[in-house]
Amino acid sequence: MNCKKCGYELKDDWNICPKCSEIINKENIDYYTINKEDESLPNYEGKDKTCLIIFLISIVGCFCLDKLSEICFIIALITIVDGYIKYPKSKAIKVFFWIFVILIILAILSIILLVFTCSVPIFSTITRYRCP
Repeated sequence: MNCKKCGYELKDDWNICPKCSEIINKENIDYYTINKEDESLPNYEGKDKTCLIIFLISIVGCFCLDKLSEICFIIALITIVDGYIKYPKSKAIKVFFWIFVILIILAILSIILLVFTCSVPIFSTITRYRCP
């Protein structure tokens, strides 16, 4: 039997076309079958852990490797963003992604604060104090 909508070859016991999600047999279908996750999606189990390991090693490299810290930061950034996009159901990747985003925002704010408080004496009320 073929799907009436897309022509995909179906097995007799299937109630939904796996290609276009057309309901084939409305009498035998129940709520669980409609809302069940698609089993044809690729299995990413374990790959999200690899992504987290690469991210954590890169973060450690940012602090330990002076000459390569920028490269390690870029690798960490790419890895966690890629993991957040590829594995949206991984709670660990979501947590590390948002912690990383918050830390980047805090770093940017601290740099802005440092620039405005130390380099421009017009904004400072105490002119005799100079930042190192």
